[in-house]
Amino acid sequence: MKLVLTETRQVISPNELRAAYPEVSFPPDSDMNNEMLIDYGATVLEYDERPVVPEGGSLLAGLVRIEDGRTIQSWVVEAPTVEMRKAVLTQLNNAQYSASIDQLTCDYPAAEITTWERQRAEAVAWGANSAAATPWIDLAAMARGLGRDEYLARTLAKVTAFAKATAYLTGRRQGIDDQIRAATTAEELATVVIDYTLPGA
Repeated sequence: MKLVLTETRQVISPNELRAAYPEVSFPPDSDMNNEMLIDYGATVLEYDERPVVPEGGSLLAGLVRIEDGRTIQSWVVEAPTVEMRKAVLTQLNNAQYSASIDQLTCDYPAAEITTWERQRAEAVAWGANSAAATPWIDLAAMARGLGRDEYLARTLAKVTAFAKATAYLTGRRQGIDDQIRAATTAEELATVVIDYTLPGA
């Protein structure tokens, strides 16, 4: 709750009013009203209805006006500038990119993901030379109940698919970022499409 000194339009707190009149026993903040505050040159600060703020814009306090004995705070909507819109789009683009990458790995526990680089290295080495040593995959294949070559073939296929997907999504993020950076008007920014659907998905 805020109060306004009617002569100066200064905004103060109820406690500041109490400090100015230490000999007065004021009621709790929620019970203060204009009728009792008039003797102390103050009124309760009311607010206009908060307007809708466009994405990237900001809401600023406007003028304080006296209307029918009430003191009312107005609002000013500051429209987003091109730079503000760019910042919002950049955040959205990065967030959707991260979500798309996360979607590729969401079915796997974090501990298993830490083994992917070892699996990738052994599968790629096997793909280049079937006689390459693959000790990690040899043990994993045995524990899973698969033949070594079948396990390696499946791993190599997943490695290839994952690399293609992340390459596409990363290039897509960079391309959208290029569009955002190059835009100079709100109209140009409105044409930016943030879409991370993989081809064939």
